[in-house]
Amino acid sequence: MTIPLAIPDLVRPAFFDGQRLEAEDLTAVYEFHRSRRWLHNRALHGWGIASGLAVGGAKGAAVLTVSPGYALDCEGHDVVLAEPAELAVPPVAGAPGGGPLELYLTASYATDDDLAASEVRAGVCEGTGAVRRAEAPRLRFQNPRDPSDPATRFRRGLDVVLASVQVERCRLARAPSTAERRDARPAAQPFVAAGGTAPGATPWQYFPAAGAPLGVETRVDTSAAGFRSTPAYAAQVAGARALPGGGALVDGFAAVAQPSATAFTLQVMLPRDLSAAGRPVNPSSLLATPALLAMLQSQLRWSVSWIGVEG
Repeated sequence: MTIPLAIPDLVRPAFFDGQRLEAEDLTAVYEFHRSRRWLHNRALHGWGIASGLAVGGAKGAAVLTVSPGYALDCEGHDVVLAEPAELAVPPVAGAPGGGPLELYLTASYATDDDLAASEVRAGVCEGTGAVRRAEAPRLRFQNPRDPSDPATRFRRGLDVVLASVQVERCRLARAPSTAERRDARPAAQPFVAAGGTAPGATPWQYFPAAGAPLGVETRVDTSAAGFRSTPAYAAQVAGARALPGGGALVDGFAAVAQPSATAFTLQVMLPRDLSAAGRPVNPSSLLATPALLAMLQSQLRWSVSWIGVEG
């Protein structure tokens, strides 16, 4: 079941010639576009770290570094760190029961009230106000196992984990771990496609081109799959094996050769003069004759079924 989104009540600002614009009118434009972007983010993108925000710090360090980067929280808020940041390791001795204390280093969206004004102007008639606020996330250490303090309680999805750290005697007990990080981008999945040639219309020829033939082959077109690079192909021959009249059999070992993103060659090695259940298999009298190639296509209706896995 799909969980419904919380859809904001959007009001589209409109203007007319001669209208007197006030701060709330311009703020309404800003809020309209911001709310739509947040809705887009949470509806069409996953939350987590999209780029950067790498955490640095060695065992025994008292300071951690965070590189610039971009993340999304579960409400679609943009979490942007434009400049590298340094954070002092929290001054804690360790866990209450002994040993290092595990904390999360998180990045959270900062509201306008959380951000200090980077530029303030005086009004024409009254008061002063902020006209610029430098975008920055709230970086902090949170204890995921201590919900007692609402101000520091960890909120999964709203507080994006950059790294987990082990703190003992006000220092890092070991290097930061990225195990708790979540990637906003879906993990790359293999692209899988399958297909086959038409029974009764698959042409076969002998290989190699010169000398005694070792078997038969056909070129298989896979361009309809849209592979961007050469995939790993697996293929087999479909069709009958018994020649007309119920006498000899034709069979062999299939292998993929000359693969590319748009085609491959299926070669079927045909060992000569074998027998199975008292019946001859691949008799020399038939191999290397045009008659066999015609039989494979029109009477035995040999075709190729294949699957390709890219990535």
